Amino acid sequence: MKVESVESFKVSGFSIRTRNELEMNPETGKIASLWDKFFKDLVPRFNDSSTVFGVYTNYESDASGEFDVIAGSNTLSSYEETQEAEILSGKYLVFEKEGEMPNAVIELWSEVWNFFENEGCGYTRNFKTDFEKYIGSSKVEVYIGIN
Repeated sequence: MKVESVESFKVSGFSIRTRNELEMNPETGKIASLWDKFFKDLVPRFNDSSTVFGVYTNYESDASGEFDVIAGSNTLSSYEETQEAEILSGKYLVFEKEGEMPNAVIELWSEVWNFFENEGCGYTRNFKTDFEKYIGSSKVEVYIGIN
């Protein structure tokens, strides 16, 4: 993992509002169906410069509160049904993993949660904007906003 400074940029895509407690149960989780819709309806509109992002923003409080999730790309702003999210400028702690999706990203989020639950981690999440950046079909980076 590494600390990286990120300049703000926009991502457009489909969004939902959820909380981690709901996502732990397949019957109440919304994120999987959000990504299904994204791949079905938006990926066919990609061009050569399209990058896939999962954005987590508008946090109600912390990891236990509600938040928005946007499954999107940097090249979809003209598509009428999409919502736009801004990745805020700032410092991010970056975690990465390679493997079969979606298992790799699920495992990586587990590593992120475990890292921040450790009292000696040395970083504090700011719960403003976090995001996943997908690189090819088998690598993901998770950027966690830190103070």
